[in-house]
Amino acid sequence: MVVGTRNPKLAPPSPITDTSPEMWVRRFVAAGFCSAGLFASPLALAWQEAHVVADDVRIRVEAEGRARFEHATQVNVTRGPYRGFDLAPIDATSIVEPQVACRGDNGIDFAATATLEASAIHVRLDEPKAIRRGKLTCTTRYGVDAASRELLVVEGGIARFVWTAPRSPEGFDTAKVTISLPAAPTEPAAVNAETGELDRAVVTSLGRLQERDELQMTRPHIARGGTARWAVRFDARAVTVAPKPVAPPVVAGPPVKERRALWWVAALLAAAFGGLVMLKDRVVRSLGEGHPVPMVRAPLALRASLSALLVMLAACAAVSDWVVLAVGLLATTVPALLYRTPMVRPLPRAPGHWFILKAADAFAPLTPRRTLFDVRGIRGALLLLAMVLNATALAVASVQIELPSMFLLGVGVPLVSLFAFVSGGVRQSSPSLAQQRAFLAPVSRKLSSHDLRVVPWGRMPLAVDGQEHELDELRLLLLPQPLVPGLRGLELAVAFTVTLAATRPYLELLVRTVEGSKAHATARTLFEGQRPLPGRKPDERVWSVPLPLPEAEAVQQVLKMATAFREDRPVKVSVQEPLEAAPLRASA
Repeated sequence: MVVGTRNPKLAPPSPITDTSPEMWVRRFVAAGFCSAGLFASPLALAWQEAHVVADDVRIRVEAEGRARFEHATQVNVTRGPYRGFDLAPIDATSIVEPQVACRGDNGIDFAATATLEASAIHVRLDEPKAIRRGKLTCTTRYGVDAASRELLVVEGGIARFVWTAPRSPEGFDTAKVTISLPAAPTEPAAVNAETGELDRAVVTSLGRLQERDELQMTRPHIARGGTARWAVRFDARAVTVAPKPVAPPVVAGPPVKERRALWWVAALLAAAFGGLVMLKDRVVRSLGEGHPVPMVRAPLALRASLSALLVMLAACAAVSDWVVLAVGLLATTVPALLYRTPMVRPLPRAPGHWFILKAADAFAPLTPRRTLFDVRGIRGALLLLAMVLNATALAVASVQIELPSMFLLGVGVPLVSLFAFVSGGVRQSSPSLAQQRAFLAPVSRKLSSHDLRVVPWGRMPLAVDGQEHELDELRLLLLPQPLVPGLRGLELAVAFTVTLAATRPYLELLVRTVEGSKAHATARTLFEGQRPLPGRKPDERVWSVPLPLPEAEAVQQVLKMATAFREDRPVKVSVQEPLEAAPLRASA
């Protein structure tokens, strides 16, 4: 044995002296694998697995159209912890109950919460670590207004409830839905949601109670990622939901020839209506000074052209089946045919003299003026008859060729044209001497039959620059016999109340007395509280008394007044104001 030598097997290991790049790479990789566990979360270290194996649904439909859903979702948890599941898609307007009851196969209850977000119900357990393995059944509840969301539709005597179940990510066997409906005479049945026929792929079981009908429907399998569409047909008397409105059938428009004829008729009616507006204005102006004025203060050409244009627009609306718009456009043409009484203020009259007239001259028979649009005349009656026959012919023709738009124009335009007979007559003219004659003539005949002297009394304006004038006012001079001293006479005049519709005449009695005389004292007693007006002479005073209508009452009051002045004793006489305000009163 050689002294000073060492056994290489028994010598201590020497330090690592390999510093090549490959060795450094191996060292870093090994260190990374060793330290990866230090930075990983606890859940990442756990393996999780759970499967939804069933989703039994119970639906309760109320009579007013609301539906309440109850999902009993069964989950098989292979490896926990288990957080929860989703039900999607779900109607976005659903009202979800936040509390979800979950129970394990061992009878232990777990708390969970349901929230609705983006058409999906998210069910999450409050304590995910509480369940590691086993079966879990969670009951989720929510409500939907089935009628407003068109899940429940009533058509005639049949109602249908159609619902699409949430999607199944993994699929499962034996999908079951139980729907509870209000009791009805006809039993419910499962039908195909698309065709409405009985669904042979669904196994059903019906239970009929006194107040409810329960239909249980079962499908053998739901494919992975698929969904099921459930539909039930039942008696509409079970619910109070309003039936779905039935869309009207689409009616084809008229042929080209008939449409062309319709436009020709519309053009002729528009031209005729414009001509009617111009003819109406010409007839009204023929009444002379003080004739009625149009309601629409615009030039005649503009009124006529706008009226014709509105008729054409109404025709366009009628062709497009816009009946309300067409009627409205025709109604806007009415003001073009309406006239009103001119609102004039009485002007101071020129000086004149009063003359006694003969009854034959004062109340000479007048031929009544009948305009073309006065139905009391022959021409007006014939024109009205022509309009009615025209409307009838167009209505019959439109019914025969089945053109509702032509019927609207053929009846509407003549109907609007009838407003030409409403206004613009003699009664709407300014007050005239002819109206005074027509109103005083019957009164004069009635008063002449009594013990009273009645004299027609006319006013003639003074001639200026050699011009001749005609009578501008007519009155009746009444002289009771014997006269009370100081009474110059009773004058019966015609005053007018002007309104938009007509000029209304009424009688006015003027009592003329000499101031300070016995007749003056009698008048003050009769008209106590009334202030007299100055007369034609300085010592003359005039009392104005409006008389009531009709003429018989006015005549009786005039006779009573004449008797009071003849017998020289006052008699109580009631005084009635005129019918309207702001009248054109007779001048004293």
